[in-house]
Parts: sequence; C-alpha cells; structure tokens
Amino acid sequence: MSDPIEKLNSLGDALEGAPMPLPASEIRARGDRIRRRKHATIAGVSAVVVAAVAVPIVALTGGGSDDSPDIAPSPTISDPVPVPSLVLAEQNLLTSDDAIYPNGGADWQEFDTFEGDTQGGPASPCQRSSLAELGAEPIFQRQFDFVVTDTRDVEPSLYFNQVVAEFPSGADAQAAYDEVKAWHDDCLPSPAEFYNAGEFTPVAVGIDGSAEVQLSTFGPVDEALDPSGDEGWFLETGLVLTGDRVAMLTQVVHGQDYNWPEGTPVEQMLPVAAERLALGNDETAPEDPSDTGEGPTTIPEDFPLTAGWPEDDGSSEYQLDQPSIDNQAMIPAGDLDGCQSIDAGDASDRLTARLSIGSSAYSREVQLFASPDDAGAFLDSAQDSFSACAAEGPTDTVPSFTTEVLSIGVGQESWLVTRASDGIGRVVIYLVRVGNAVFIDLASDEGTGDTVHALVSESGTSFADVIRAMYDLEGGDPAPDLNAPAATTEIPDDFPLDAVVDGEPPTSDGETTVDGPGADVAGVRAQTACGATLSMPNAGDPDPEHELGYSVSALVGYEGRTLRAYPTVQDALDQLTQLRADLQGCDSDSEGDGLSDRLWRTFANDSGYEAVTFGYTYEIEDGVGAPAGQLYTVVRVGNAVVAIEWSGEYSAEYQTSAAPDQVELARLIAAEMCIFTVDGC
Repeated sequence: MSDPIEKLNSLGDALEGAPMPLPASEIRARGDRIRRRKHATIAGVSAVVVAAVAVPIVALTGGGSDDSPDIAPSPTISDPVPVPSLVLAEQNLLTSDDAIYPNGGADWQEFDTFEGDTQGGPASPCQRSSLAELGAEPIFQRQFDFVVTDTRDVEPSLYFNQVVAEFPSGADAQAAYDEVKAWHDDCLPSPAEFYNAGEFTPVAVGIDGSAEVQLSTFGPVDEALDPSGDEGWFLETGLVLTGDRVAMLTQVVHGQDYNWPEGTPVEQMLPVAAERLALGNDETAPEDPSDTGEGPTTIPEDFPLTAGWPEDDGSSEYQLDQPSIDNQAMIPAGDLDGCQSIDAGDASDRLTARLSIGSSAYSREVQLFASPDDAGAFLDSAQDSFSACAAEGPTDTVPSFTTEVLSIGVGQESWLVTRASDGIGRVVIYLVRVGNAVFIDLASDEGTGDTVHALVSESGTSFADVIRAMYDLEGGDPAPDLNAPAATTEIPDDFPLDAVVDGEPPTSDGETTVDGPGADVAGVRAQTACGATLSMPNAGDPDPEHELGYSVSALVGYEGRTLRAYPTVQDALDQLTQLRADLQGCDSDSEGDGLSDRLWRTFANDSGYEAVTFGYTYEIEDGVGAPAGQLYTVVRVGNAVVAIEWSGEYSAEYQTSAAPDQVELARLIAAEMCIFTVDGC
C-alpha cells in the first residue's frame, strides 16, 4: 500500500489551506454526489460569494439576528424506501452516496454495518460508554473506508463512523445527547498527549430537531504517519437529535490544516444524516416544497431582473435592453457558450435583459421550468459544459483562457463560473436555481484575467434583489431588507474590546504599551495582499464616529483590534465579501523591499459566526528568511465587523498553532456584538 502521507497530499489543497476553487473534474464528481442527494443544501457557502444573497455561514448564537433568514429549503433525502419502517433500522444510516469528502479525489465508502455500538471498539475516541448503557435500544452503526477515487486504495489511518440510536422517550434522548457532548468537551484519546476541544456549533437541518458540529484536535501523530512532526489529528463530531432518536457522526483525519471554505465534511453531511434519522419516526421529515413539482408558471412583469446593475449615466455608451421574453434567449444568442453543447430544456416562461457600457457587457435571464427536476437538469447541463473546458488558446488574436467551476451556496443549487485570460479579458457567470426557476447572471469586460475575482465580488453582490424575487415566486420572502438603516451604529463606551480569553488584560509598563479601547486608537493596521488593500476595519481607513480601537505593543510583537459599525447589514456583508475576493488566489507576494516573499494561508474558523482567519509568514530559502508574520481574524455580527491582528517573530508552524487561539478570542468578542442585531442580546 502506498504511503498515506503521499496520498493525503494528492487530495488537493483542502488540507493545505489554499482557498482555491476545485478543478473541473473534481467539481463534476462532486456534482454527481450532490445530485444523487437531490440537491440537498450545502452547509456553508463559497469563500468568494458568501454575501451574494446575504446568507450567513451559520446561524448566530445569542438572542437572535436580523441577518439569519431561513432562506434555504429543508433538504430532501435521496432514494427513500417506499414505506419507511416505524422502527430504527439500517435505513436511518448514511450511505456511500451520502458520505462525502468534498475536496475531491477520494470519498468515504461503506465498509461494515452492524447492530449495536461496541463492535470494533468505540465509535469515537472520546466515547466513554455504549449508548445502550445510556438507555438506547435499538442501535445501528456503520463504518466507512477512505477510498481514493483513481486507485481505489484504502487509507487505513483515516476514519469515519456513524451511530444511530433510539431511546424510550424524547427526554431520555436529550439526556443522552447532552452526555455525548460532555464526552467530547473533556477528552484525552489514548495515547494522545494533548486534546483541544472545539465549541459545538449549531447546523441548520430540515427536520424537527437540532444538530451541532464540533472540531477538536489532538496529538501527536505517530511518526510513521508524520515523519516531519508537523501534523495533528482532527476529530470532527456531528450530533443530531430528533424526537427520541440521536445520531453521532465521527470523522478522524490527520494533516497540517483543516480548511473547508464551503463547510467541513461532517457539517455538510449533517442535513442528510438528520433526514435519514427522522425516517419512520412517527412521521417522515418534512418535504421540500420546491421538489413537489408545483411552482410558478409565469414571471410577473415587474420582476426586478435588472436590479443591482449600473444605472444610466446619460452617456451614449449605456445601452439597455429591458427585460422581455422578446429578447433573444442567452443560449441561442451565444451569451452562454460553454465548451460542449448545453441542453436548453423547455422553459415555460422567460425574461432576458442585456446591458452594455463601453467594453463591459452584462446579460441576465430567468427561466421557469415545469418542475425543479427540469430546472436542475438545465443547471447540470450548463455547469457540465463549462467543467469540460480545457485551457483555450492562445491564437493570433485571442489569448488563452482558463475556466474554473465552483459549487456555491446561493439559492437552492448554484454554480460560479470564471473565465480568465492570460492578458485582457475576464468573464463571470452565476447559475442559480430556486424551485423551478433558474437565474443566469453574466458579466464580462476587458479587465485583466488575474483580477477576475474582483469581478466575481462585484457581480455576486449585485443580484440579491433578484434572488429574493425568485423566492417570492415560490411563495415567501426569505430575508429582511439588509439595506435598511441599522438600528445601532454607535459603539457603547464600555464595549469590552480589550477582552481576554483567560486572566486579566495587559497593562502598560516599561516593555508594554497599551492603548484604548478608544475611538482614536489605531488598532488593526492597514494591510495589502497581492496588491489589494484588504477590506477590513483598519487604521488606514478610520471612521472614529463608528469605530473603536485597541492595541498592545511589546518587544515580542503587536496586537491590534478594530471594531466598526456600518450603516446597514449589507455594508458589513460587503466588507467580508470583498475581503474574501482580495485573498482569493493570493498564495504569495512581495512587499517590494527585496526581502523574502510573504506566503499567505487561510485557516479553519469554527467561531460560529461569518468569519475569515488568514495570515502570512516569510518564505525561507536555503535558511534565509525572516521568522516573522501576521495573523488576522475578521468576524461579522449583524451590521458590525471586528478585526484582530497579531504580529510577531514566529514561524509558520507557530502561526498554525496560534490560529485557534485567535479564533477563540474573536468568538469571545463577537458574543458581545449581538447589540448590532435586530433582537439584541
């Protein structure tokens, strides 16, 4: 059997922290898995377009929020048995089709299924007793192998397991659920030397019940698996409670990083696990109304298809074709030319609009199909066409183009297509389905190909009103008006921006200088990455009237914090969207001082809020390079954003170990930011 480390490295960038889209081949494979689940909602959204329709990554903790709309439908299950059993059985477990490892190249495959939760050892390294001892009967367990797609090799050091259990009553199930959580809060797997417990974070599922996910780390990794000593074990635990039933998902992998822009593996599997757990439990899980075959048959004349487009500036270059079914559809007109034929389907109604401003061209179209399945088939055909694109050109007149296809979290099913030239020319296409309606947004101009992600951000933040109108067609507005003036834009004088996780805040002395919290304190300093000024509250763009800063300067480094309240939730969302666009694809850069290049990475962020953690350290070549860097975490709550900066003389390995501590600090501060939500604290 080949070396497990080598096989892990071959899986792509997900364990290395690079926030890049998946290759087209892996997108197609993952798309097949998603379609087999009948387009179950993906937990988490694209690192590029997280705010395209103002949907947060996870629901906020605390007293509620103005920005956590229930925009996503309840996910449905694939291939349900015709008459579900009324008792817990193997049907309530995930299958190979449901169990995903979303970076492509490998997947979890069923290995063994049996009744009870003690065969083959504990299901989780933190398990202290069988669920039977907690009162469960019956219990079923399924173990999975990690199988490399191309070679069919099994990597024995990686582990995934699911247990489902039924209890005498809902109260008994709740007590067992709480006990299982306690196992994972206080655990030291044998023979580990350390264990860092993460927080349990709620995950939205389409059943009457609840679900949570926790990411913990322990180590060290055995030298045979990790000769360099740079890795750790990542234990991800998912729990579901519905009625008198409990499910526990346990995944254990090792690596240097655990970064998943669209949601961790267990997080993405939890909605489907919840649906399967609910089968036969008095009544089946609620049906997704978008998949019933019912839906709108006509598009109203006032549908806001052009909302968010540039307004008419009176110039002769502004040419707008107002939305109409009389405009030529995008496929025969050539707007949506992929790399193989696209099945246009048979839409029952359509509106198409086009806008040109000089060299910039915009096209939009919304179509209604007979059913959600027909709409999904059209979307599948379109994304498959672009996924088939190889690098094109160059020719004498056309530069080479590179096409990337990314599954994103807009609407009920969606794809982002970018086409970037090696010179002048960039194209961004969004494909979004809500029920039996499909929306297409295309933007192109003569910008340079290496800035395509700036166009991604510009387009992705422009069509929120269109997506809301699509949900209106399905029978409900999923979100509040995020452009409405926020209720709170002033930061209280006593806001605890100087909070610490443990102990007391530092004080000024001969070696340490503490400033703030105060409106005139610099806090986080302005920063660039790959030439872009990073979009986060910082001293380079002060707004003292709506801002609070705090800093600690010492011989060993600098810590800065800046909190800013924005006029609207949408303004705060736009900041995070732009920040992700700034970081997208930036792996290394130079400050132009002739010193080593800066190596940029993103890190896992399980704060429970919409957040980004990233940083750089200097490249070391032949022993030459500065052991220094900066680490940032940026978090949004309602209409406010807080940024945290740590700078010092440390290595890339030290930065990796420091990232979870910074996330924990950000979570502590974010918990005080619920004053910037509708319901408050």
